[in-house]
Amino acid sequence: MNTDSSTPSFLAKDYRHENKEDSFAVESKKNFSIQIKANPTTGYQVFLKSSVSELESSGVVTPLNLKPEGTTGDYNTDPHEEGMTGVGGSYFFKFSANKPGEVLLVFENKRVWDPSDATQSNIKIVVS
Repeated sequence: MNTDSSTPSFLAKDYRHENKEDSFAVESKKNFSIQIKANPTTGYQVFLKSSVSELESSGVVTPLNLKPEGTTGDYNTDPHEEGMTGVGGSYFFKFSANKPGEVLLVFENKRVWDPSDATQSNIKIVVS
């Protein structure tokens, strides 16, 4: 894991296959990013379902790049040949680890018009 606070560490999660639970350790006073594989060309978007106000009141982590609706504009398409369509990529959710403690980040991959088809991942963040 990269511990340079100017370069975020990355943890990859992939929603396309199954619901997951995982944990991730990060040092206090470091920034980190969770990379989530997705394909918005299918209509799916990834959202942070966890309450931002609860995260902020815990003081353990602070979201750094969330849009008001709970998603992020930081998305990179996977490498592909020129002219290819329907290519997936990754969303990057950035956080600051502020103080020791634990929080549960809940991410949801869904089509906004059909939330019944959503998949969810729970990632416990342990800040030391």
